[in-house]
Amino acid sequence: MRRASLPWAVMLSRYLCPKTFALAAAFGLATAVPAFAVLPNDGGGGLGLDTGLYTHNRCPIDPPDSRVDPINVVFYTWGTWDRVVRSVEYHAGWENEGGSTQYFADTHGGCFVMSAQRASASVTSTRFHVRLHQVVHDPYYGYVTVGDAHHEDFVTPFSGCWPGGHAVDENGPDGSGFDQGRRELRIRMENGGHSWYREWWGNTENFRQCDGDYARSDGWTVYINHHQSYH
Repeated sequence: MRRASLPWAVMLSRYLCPKTFALAAAFGLATAVPAFAVLPNDGGGGLGLDTGLYTHNRCPIDPPDSRVDPINVVFYTWGTWDRVVRSVEYHAGWENEGGSTQYFADTHGGCFVMSAQRASASVTSTRFHVRLHQVVHDPYYGYVTVGDAHHEDFVTPFSGCWPGGHAVDENGPDGSGFDQGRRELRIRMENGGHSWYREWWGNTENFRQCDGDYARSDGWTVYINHHQSYH
């Protein structure tokens, strides 16, 4: 397993004050204009990254009611959203752009529409899927894009998803669809030469899916090192 080595300053942040680094990031150039100003925020990602822990179905957010998916993947160093999209298409073969719109929160009360989404098949198929959002430039992680990788089944109206839609795979011995999607994307990126490590975020809320089953993340988030070049 290929793992990235953490910068010493980032390692030090585990033992000092992670929010200090999120505050410093606030003085960088934002990558998008907030759709709305929202209070309260929805928690923060690992090591002070300026992101919430979940995607949301609306702005302003209303946690926990507006939460939809756990954020479970971070692309850093040169993780601009357009580079990440190209890499997901190239390494994973997830090229479909169909899916519902979701929103991402930061740690300062901002709410943003997602930057992009990619999936392994169409909206009427069982598939892997990830929504992506670029956050503000981080002084230690560089350009950062976060995502909600998952595996989802296409469910007919007769199974409770009207008029037909997707349900993330239920919790099981191999993890939920959130764990399966994160694992699949991590493996594809690793096979393409991208190093990685993981960090505990603890975003383990159990979400009821439209088919009546429940799915939640195991709380781990994968950090994937992204290079500058485009594929």
